[in-house]
Amino acid sequence: MTALEQAVVKTITWFDLFSHPLTAFECWQYLYHEGESLGMVTPRQVWEALGSLKRQGVLNCTLGFWQLASAEPYLSTRQQRARWAIRKARRAMRGARLISYVPFVRLVALGNSVAFDAPRQAGSDIDLLIVTARGRLFLVRFFVTLVTHLRGWRRHGSYVRDRLCLSFYLTEDNLSLEPFARADDPYLRFWLATLRPLTDYGMYDTLLTANAWVCANVPHLPLIPQAYCARAAVPPRSAQFVRWALEGLFPGRWGNTVERALRRLELPRMLRYVGRHQNDGTGDVVISNQVIKMHLSDRRQELAQAFRQALTPEVARVL
Repeated sequence: MTALEQAVVKTITWFDLFSHPLTAFECWQYLYHEGESLGMVTPRQVWEALGSLKRQGVLNCTLGFWQLASAEPYLSTRQQRARWAIRKARRAMRGARLISYVPFVRLVALGNSVAFDAPRQAGSDIDLLIVTARGRLFLVRFFVTLVTHLRGWRRHGSYVRDRLCLSFYLTEDNLSLEPFARADDPYLRFWLATLRPLTDYGMYDTLLTANAWVCANVPHLPLIPQAYCARAAVPPRSAQFVRWALEGLFPGRWGNTVERALRRLELPRMLRYVGRHQNDGTGDVVISNQVIKMHLSDRRQELAQAFRQALTPEVARVL
C-alpha cells in the first residue's frame, strides 16, 4: 500500500471506534498520517486512494460513506447520532452567542464527539473550549458560569442532557496543547482537527497556528478553517459592543485585583470538586493561571489502545 492509502485506512479506523463512517471529503479533511511527513494531498488523490482500497477489499462504501470492510455496517448509527447532534449544535450555538457578551472572551469552540456529529447518546452533554484574554481566566470563568447557569444551560449535578460542559479554558498567551500530549495520543490530534469555532474574536486561526506541531500527523489542519463559513463564528455587533464596554470596567490593576479575588474564591471549590485528582499539569485535571482543564475522565489512553488493536490483524496485514 502507498503511504496515502495507509493514512486513509488509519483515518477511517480511528472514526470506526466511534461507529462513524466518513465521506470522501472528511477522509481528506481529517487525514491522519504517522511516520515520515506525508504533506498535503488533494481531495482527488484521496478519492483515488479510497477507490484503490475498495478494490483491495479493505474498505466498503455505502451511499457515499466509507468504513472498514471488516466492520459491521453502521451508517444508520451515524444518521441517528447526526439527528441528536443537530439539537445539541443548536444549543451550543445559542450558548456561544450568550457567552460572546462576556468580557475578555476570545473564542468559544465546540469539541469532542458533538463537533463531528457523533454524540454517543441522546442524553450526553456539550463540550466547549473557551479561550480568554491574558490574565483574565478566572474572571471569564466566573461570568460564563453565572450567565449559563442563570439561563439553565450549564451542566451540573444530574443535569447533563444537552447542557454545556464548561471544563476547558485557555488564555490567549498559552494556546499550545503540546505539553498535554501523551506519547501515543491520536485523540488530541483528532480533537484539534474536529474543533468547531462558534464565537471567534480572531483567535481560532491563532489557536491552530500555536498547535502547528499537529500538522506532522494531520497535514490538512491549516486548511480546516476554510471548511467553515467565516461569518458563522462572527459575534453579533451588539455582543462586540457590550464586551468592549464591559472590558473597560476591569482595566489594568483593578482587573488584576478582581482576577486574584475570584481566583481565591473559586479555587477551593474547584479543588474540592476534583477531589483526589492531582494538579500536576499533565493529567486529567490542570488548574493554573493559564489553563483550567477539569476532565475527570480522560479516555485518551483507552482510545489509543483500542486504535492500535483495531489496526491488527486484518488492517495491519495490509499496512
